[in-house]
Amino acid sequence: METLEKLPKLRQFDAFPKTRSMHFKQSSRGGLVTVLVLLTMLIMAYTELCDYWSPHYLYTFSNADHMSSNMQINLDMTVAVPCRDVTVDLRDVTGESVHYMPANIAKDSTEFLAQKERADTRRKKMRLAQFVRKPNTRHPIDRISKRVSKYGANDPATGFAPTNPLVPDGEACRVYGTLLVRRVTGNLHITVVNKQMWSGMPGGTWSNTSHAIHELSFGVLYPDMAEPLDSMVTVAPEVGAVFQYFISVVPTRYLRNGKTEVQTQQYSATKFLRDPYGPPAVPGIYFRYDLEGLEMTVHKSYRSLVSFLVRLCAVLGGMWVFSSYGLRTMHHLQGAVQLLSMRFRGAHETPDTRAKPFDDAPRAPSTWDTSQSSGYATGTPHYSANLQAHPAHRTPSNPYN
Repeated sequence: METLEKLPKLRQFDAFPKTRSMHFKQSSRGGLVTVLVLLTMLIMAYTELCDYWSPHYLYTFSNADHMSSNMQINLDMTVAVPCRDVTVDLRDVTGESVHYMPANIAKDSTEFLAQKERADTRRKKMRLAQFVRKPNTRHPIDRISKRVSKYGANDPATGFAPTNPLVPDGEACRVYGTLLVRRVTGNLHITVVNKQMWSGMPGGTWSNTSHAIHELSFGVLYPDMAEPLDSMVTVAPEVGAVFQYFISVVPTRYLRNGKTEVQTQQYSATKFLRDPYGPPAVPGIYFRYDLEGLEMTVHKSYRSLVSFLVRLCAVLGGMWVFSSYGLRTMHHLQGAVQLLSMRFRGAHETPDTRAKPFDDAPRAPSTWDTSQSSGYATGTPHYSANLQAHPAHRTPSNPYN
């Protein structure tokens, strides 16, 4: 390496000739623009990096022709009434009516305010995760696929978290579990009935149907799965209110890098509050679900490393070139404005105010002045000035005096 540095021609060789520093004009304005451009490029590089880390989804639709005969409903919600007044029933279009027992659905006494705070906290975390665009945003936030266990809904193998706090004879009831149902239209009823009122016994009152839905899903979960009713809190405007949810279930096939990983269902929901002055009805929360004939396929993929590097170089290089051209254009415009301003001022000057370079300008004194009266030379000002600028050409006195 030292031998190569001793060779002057090789050391001065540059495959990409650059403009010498003496031809650049540095200014505070250019330095400020450079700092702003660098900050912008840093932000754009961070954006591209987040896009490289984030998954990309492609949605397609087709006819659902390979659906199974059964599906599961995962329910986890809290109702602001004691558990002794809560019942869970399901009826589908085939006429089958099922009243679910503790082996399928668990009911734990708890406090409604604590469960409401749990739902609010989870909803805030989901919004924050979506804002920062983390991959698999909802999966780390209590997103665990549920399953049926032969030991009942209280078994930890079902995927449901234990009730906290667990309060005996509490004011609220947490209802959770997994239901295996037929893949047909059906109705899921969560009724809250005060048995003393309906039996005519004293002390009977209408029930409060305020509720918090922690999770309602159809089938297994996959990352970033849309569940619109998750962490929804609804406060009843009056006692004895009836809430109705109309749900449209869409069969979904989840593919990652072209391979099928999950066969599940998604849904959209619409909520209604029944008119309290209409026909009488049992207070509660009613879910009616219908299945669509179309199947949605979700293709999940990530951007390749080569594509990321090409995009990064194109974005940063384009930003740098664009800023350079913009700065040059700004300088040219500034020069053009100054030139036009000078010409405009020169066109409006009067003859009396214009500068006279020779008539009124003072002349330099000359040593060849024979009169010595005015102190100005009789020759041209340029000649006298040259004589004054070179003292070696002067003579100490006039030889003709």
